[in-house]
Amino acid sequence: MYYLAIILILFAPVAGYANYIIVDCTPQPCTITNIPVSNPPVVPFVIEGHGKNAVGGYGAPTVLVDRMDDPATAVPGTLRYAVGLTTPRHIIFDVTGPIQIDRTRAGLNLKGGHVTVDGGLNGVTIEGGTLGIIESETIIHNMRIRLGLGTSYTKDAISIGANVIGNNLSNIVLDHCSLSWSEDELLGINSNNGDVSGVTIQHSILSEPLGTAEPPGHAFGSLVHGLQNHLEVTYYHNIIANAVGRAPETTQGTVDVVNNVIYNIRHGWSRFGSNYNPVISNVMNNYYQVGPDTVNPVSITVDEETAFATSSSIFIDGNFHSTLALNAAPEEQMGLVGHKGLDGSPTMTRNVDFVTSPLPHMLTIIQSASEAYTSVLATAGTPNRDVTDLRTVNSIINDSGAIVATPPL
Repeated sequence: MYYLAIILILFAPVAGYANYIIVDCTPQPCTITNIPVSNPPVVPFVIEGHGKNAVGGYGAPTVLVDRMDDPATAVPGTLRYAVGLTTPRHIIFDVTGPIQIDRTRAGLNLKGGHVTVDGGLNGVTIEGGTLGIIESETIIHNMRIRLGLGTSYTKDAISIGANVIGNNLSNIVLDHCSLSWSEDELLGINSNNGDVSGVTIQHSILSEPLGTAEPPGHAFGSLVHGLQNHLEVTYYHNIIANAVGRAPETTQGTVDVVNNVIYNIRHGWSRFGSNYNPVISNVMNNYYQVGPDTVNPVSITVDEETAFATSSSIFIDGNFHSTLALNAAPEEQMGLVGHKGLDGSPTMTRNVDFVTSPLPHMLTIIQSASEAYTSVLATAGTPNRDVTDLRTVNSIINDSGAIVATPPL
């Protein structure tokens, strides 16, 4: 059955059941069915940062996922069928999961663009498969990705970037999502094939990437990287916890890291710059908290040398670090890294401008670091937190937790 659906009550923020009109046009003539959906979408949410103009699948026909399996043939009702369509759509769920993705098959790529994947009031868990965002106008809302061990576990839990050279992406949002148990980055954003602009990662939890050593496992949080194409990303009101590093790391582009709670990172916490392209970043009012696995407590690392003529510009202010005084001077909050040749001589010259006022950004509400700590711990992740997210939040509160090699039971 092919589902081409129209929402009768769009974004109804109600408990229990909401009615949806499902229009089925296979075979002709079309039949109309009024069905209850137990996991209705959530009231529209505010998008901050560079992705604030995203609309995703707003107003598009609705595709219903009501199965938790991943059969060899992608049939209607399965998630693989829903993400594989190429028309604008709003994907909703009558299940909360876990939706088990076959680890021996390719991950899930959201095709077509102008799509919203809405986990609803309960949130939806996907286990065993990656989720790739390869088109513009994509919103992922209230979803949990638990990659885990298996054939596909060496991938990012979610990746953002074009899979065709020359395809520029824009207006992409992850909101109230939760990513765990990858052995590359939990979230990878790359511009290798084209520009990636208008991206917001907000109110989400990135925790417990797998691997306690390097190698075998990265156990990294999030990486923004690419060639010389444009990148534009905002990290806002997220938890990044219990990871080796990259919380986040960006090698180029315009990347704002504001009002996040970052906990128990081994080293290389929030890192900016490399020998690629310049970085333009605001690093403001984040809450950095050391944990049991922290080896290097330096919260902000800046590669101060670049091979490019254009300077990087970075504004650092208002960050709290559990081993530093509030509003410590930028030079106290960060470490500077330089690239050297094999003979120990510098290979590039310093080319970073540490500015004294905020650089242009798309944020309208910015809290203090302590205010962000309270609100992020209370609201990040899906509305109904699962045991993984509860464990992560409790580890921050209790100064516990650990970088893990396998998914905790």
